[in-house]
Amino acid sequence: MTPELIEITPDDNRDLPYRISMLYVGAPGLLVVQLAGQTEPVTIVTPRILNEQTGEHAGWSFPAHIDKVFATGTTAAHLIGVVA
Repeated sequence: MTPELIEITPDDNRDLPYRISMLYVGAPGLLVVQLAGQTEPVTIVTPRILNEQTGEHAGWSFPAHIDKVFATGTTAAHLIGVVA
């Protein structure tokens, strides 16, 4: 059975176990990903969104079909993928 959500640990050598259709970022930073059907990595700068009531960072979702999240260059954290 394919899970609906997976915790993502960035890895330069391995693709994700499942293609994801959305990536949730809990802590902002840079994401280096390989989009589905592409061979070159793409760097994404995630926004720093603050919760006005608590002053803490709010999460951010990025809708895209992603096969890999690279460790090198990725500084964003608390990554969760929605399986395609």
